[in-house]
Amino acid sequence: MAKLILGLVAKPSGGKESTGNLIEFYARAGGLTVSKHRFSDILNETLTAWGIPIHRENLQLMARVMKAFGDDTLSKAVRARFEHDLADIVIVDGMRWLADEVMIRSFPHGHFIFVDAKQELRFEREKNRKRHAGDAGLAWEEFLRRDDAENEIYVPEIGARADWRLDNNGTFDEFSAATANLWRESLAPLLRTD
Repeated sequence: MAKLILGLVAKPSGGKESTGNLIEFYARAGGLTVSKHRFSDILNETLTAWGIPIHRENLQLMARVMKAFGDDTLSKAVRARFEHDLADIVIVDGMRWLADEVMIRSFPHGHFIFVDAKQELRFEREKNRKRHAGDAGLAWEEFLRRDDAENEIYVPEIGARADWRLDNNGTFDEFSAATANLWRESLAPLLRTD
């Protein structure tokens, strides 16, 4: 069986986490093992180790600081975490830099999914999500500033080269059905090769 490295790319609150959770559900239902990683895990751990509050601005700043050591510094660190992973499917959430795409594509079965959602819908999700400090009561202007941050500018370019695109502008049931279809028709067959 081929081991699948699956990267997820989307703008903030676009649906990366939901995509990963749904794919994990379908894969485990089929008896496959899954591990999930996030590009932001290393950023969170670094901020925590330094006693710096974890919120979106600090995460974005930490990613830019790591780039000072090379455009692919964060990608290399994430790769080191999962390149010897024994799971059938390794899901990597949060591709944002061109180096992330290069890293995912460097694996024989490295593919990625672009999850697309309209800006207004993502804004509403971001306000309701409250994952990071500052998400509650988020103003539209602040959301736009975050959405245009350096860490987000390559997302559409990377997304245009994705192997698959999921539309996340409808209901959760519609999104779940589209993800199930992607699993059945495209992802599961990849695991039966080799």
